[in-house]
Amino acid sequence: MYTGFDLQLDKNACIFWWSRSYEELLMIGEKHLSDQSAKYERDLEKYVTGKEIDGTKIQNEWFPQIEADIFISHSHADEKLACVLAGWLYINFGLKCFIDSNVWGYAGELLDNMNADLSDRKSYGENGYLYDYQSCNEVSQHANAMLSIALQKMIDKVEAVILLNTDNSIQVYNDSQMNKTYSPWIYSEIICTQIVRKKPLFMYRNYISKRCSFDTLYESTQFIMHNAISYTVSLNHLKPLKENDLSKWEDEYSNNRQHYEYALDALYKFICPDEVINTKNMFAVLKEDELGTLKHAYSAKDMDMKERENAENVLSKIIRRCMPCCVDCDNRGRMFKG
Repeated sequence: MYTGFDLQLDKNACIFWWSRSYEELLMIGEKHLSDQSAKYERDLEKYVTGKEIDGTKIQNEWFPQIEADIFISHSHADEKLACVLAGWLYINFGLKCFIDSNVWGYAGELLDNMNADLSDRKSYGENGYLYDYQSCNEVSQHANAMLSIALQKMIDKVEAVILLNTDNSIQVYNDSQMNKTYSPWIYSEIICTQIVRKKPLFMYRNYISKRCSFDTLYESTQFIMHNAISYTVSLNHLKPLKENDLSKWEDEYSNNRQHYEYALDALYKFICPDEVINTKNMFAVLKEDELGTLKHAYSAKDMDMKERENAENVLSKIIRRCMPCCVDCDNRGRMFKG
């Protein structure tokens, strides 16, 4: 994840009615999302090895990691609005979105299938079924853990997360600056966006740029390292977005599409322009193998202090190779002071 947005929006937003109808965008969104739908086996016997069920295999097949640019966090009551937003982003910017229920189906279906096989299900006539209480609790823990971990992996993988902030998902708590939600899944996703590693923009880019001078490199790399990781609380870590911001983004991209290799850069122009400029400078200066080294350094699953230091060492080595004059001058300064 590079960044996150707190988007306040409703179905009456003008951007959804200017060029296409709300229903048309809904169909585009649902079609776009259904094309990514996971194909999974409902018969749990496929996942049985010996006397054990392979939980990892179930998670990988029911909740696979797909290619997406944006993760849309939303209330179940706003599922149609989330699909319309996904359709708008896809038709205007070519951005692929991830909405869990459309791509993975509902975790409740997995829970029903697991309970049917593992919770001593017995028919209760017209009233349905009876299940063993303890077994149901254990199955629920496994199913929820699979979904929660898969969601966290997707949030870590995508470039941006958009929280669809409506009255169905977020409410102001006691007229204060704090917010509350009644959804355990939205709560989990918001907390995940707070603690997940924040990746620099170059992890999601492969610019084809003109070469530039080495004097821009040091500033660019220092900027990226300084902003690589941050931890915050509440919704303050999510950049606020409103309908007007989406309209500005659409206008900027549609009028200057030839200048943008990546659609999200047109949004970042208003949000974090320096980051885009510095990232392009890196691609203009560094060789392909050096960029690969940097990306590998940031691909660690957990960006702890040691891995951060390793990434900084990689940057230092590249700077020494590309800018020997600066290193010599620095060495002379140390000798003079000594």
